[in-house]
Order: sequence, then C-alpha cells, then structure tokens
Amino acid sequence: MQEQPPYSPSSSDEDKSKGKGRAEGKKSVKEKGAGRSVGGKDETRWSLVAAVRKAGGKLGKERVTYVCSNCGEGSSQWWGMCRHCEAMGTLMKYVPGADSTASEGSHHAYRSWIPQKSKEMVPQSLQQVTKGVDQSGWRIPLSGSFGTEIARVLGGGIVPGSLILVGGDPGVGKSSLMLQLASIVSENIGVGESSAVVYVSGEESIEQIGNRADRMSIKSRNLYLYSSTDIEDILDKIQPLSPRALIIDSIQTVYLRAFAGSAGNMTQVKECTSALLRFAKLTNIPVFLIGHVTKTGDIAGPRLLEHIVDVVLYMEVGKLLLQTQFFLIN
Repeated sequence: MQEQPPYSPSSSDEDKSKGKGRAEGKKSVKEKGAGRSVGGKDETRWSLVAAVRKAGGKLGKERVTYVCSNCGEGSSQWWGMCRHCEAMGTLMKYVPGADSTASEGSHHAYRSWIPQKSKEMVPQSLQQVTKGVDQSGWRIPLSGSFGTEIARVLGGGIVPGSLILVGGDPGVGKSSLMLQLASIVSENIGVGESSAVVYVSGEESIEQIGNRADRMSIKSRNLYLYSSTDIEDILDKIQPLSPRALIIDSIQTVYLRAFAGSAGNMTQVKECTSALLRFAKLTNIPVFLIGHVTKTGDIAGPRLLEHIVDVVLYMEVGKLLLQTQFFLIN
C-alpha cells in the first residue's frame, strides 16, 4: 500500500472557511451595534414620523403613481392628458420611496412614537381619561390684550397637540401675527414646562425674521428661529429643544424627500400636513401652519387640507371698514 500524503486544505476549503469567518465577523458587529439609539440615548428621532410607510401587498409590490410635471397632481393611472390642469404629455411615472434616503425599516419607525405599546392600548372610559387632569390649566394660556383675543378665538387657549392652519391674503400680516404669538407663548412659562418656541420659515432667512422682531420690539430669549424647507431636517433640529410650540411659515414651502414634485404641489402639501399632524398628536406639541391663498380666496393646496387640520383661521381686512375710513378722511 502506498502511503497517503498528509491532508492539506484545498483552495475551496480555504474560501469556505474565510467566508464563514467573514459571516461570523459581520454577525458579531451587528450584535455589538444592536440596540444603539440616536445620540447614545434611548429616544426616537422625531424625523422618523415623516418617514413614508411601505405599501403592503402581494410580494411587496410597490405602488406606482403618475405625477403631472406641470401642476403636481398625482394619479394612480396613466392618462395622455392631466385631468387636473388638462396639460398634454406631462404625466411622469414615480415610485414612492424609490429615491428615499430613509434607513431600512423606517416605514415602521412611526410606531415607536406611540407612548403605549399596541397590546396595552385599549378603549378607556371618559372618567379614566379625565381623571387627575386639570381642565382649567390644560390649555396653553395667552397673556396680554392681543393674546387674550387669540385665546378667545381658540376657545380659551391653545390646545396641546393641535394642528392650526392660519390663512389670509398676501401682506395681511400672517407672519407678523405668528411671530408675536410665538413671543407670547414663550414668555408664559409654567412649572416644569418647556419654554422654547420654534419659528421655522421657508421663505425668509433668520436675519429677516430677526429684523421684523426688532421692529415689533420682540426680545424673547426663548424664541428660536430656523430657516429650512425639509420636514425631516426641521424635526431633527428642533428635537433637542423639545419646544412648547412649533410654527411653520409656510406649508407651501416645505417638502418631504420621499414624494415627487416640488414644494407647494398638491401631493407635497397634503403629505407634509399629514406628517405634521402625526407629529403634533404623538408629541403633544401644538403646530401652527401658515397657508397661502389662491386668487379666489381659497387656501392653496388640496381641499382635503382644511379637513386634516383641527382649526382653520382666516385673516382678512373688512372692505366696508376701509371704505368707511376712506370716506371719513375725504
């Protein structure tokens, strides 16, 4: 019998062992990184509330939308002509989430915003809900003659977690009114409450807003200004402040990355409002939205926008008052 040579691992065996070592190394890295949260703390990023949920369906089929490049109106079917603006050949195919930079699984992240676990969420009686709640001090109060008038319109103060839409003609004073309201809210501080109020503008720089505040003699230290049009970026930046209220100027200038079209089109306005609604309800932070109006006097955007929000306030100047003053001057 011939003596067998000593066994030496072949190249295929070496490849298998190396591949196994890589897999084990990746697994250990994943195990080490598991449970890691943002900023080293066990808290959820606020911007995840704006992440798009993947549509369910057979084999994870993605929903296809056709968006008009002229008016931004979306449709589930392709038509040769846009049924909204009647433009020809402007419908472009778009798959929601295809270009999204959100991390994997972010479409489920909004669930972690709910303060209770899903199994613990059960219907509660009215007595359980109102037990231990001081209804007189539940709303955010507004001081001063101007604040008292706004509180009267809102039914006694600002309701925590409410979404309020403020509309009006260009130049009527929507931004100035919201800036003054933000100053009043930031100055009315209770025990154990956050004092910060964030005013976000997508139309002006923070220097322009600061100049307006100086003309209005607003010197509040707890009023924070920020200029951005990205909803996810806004929610990320205001999270460390944990503000008492958030003001967006305006809803037609902000956008979500996961949806096609520029800011201000039908889809962006609706989805941004829905994201801010979820943010307000799950954080109990009131959100004010400034909205532009069309030539007919309606708030720009889909008609559904007025049904998504809790309150719609419309600012206008009485024509009869202007005519009367003009008559008295002359």
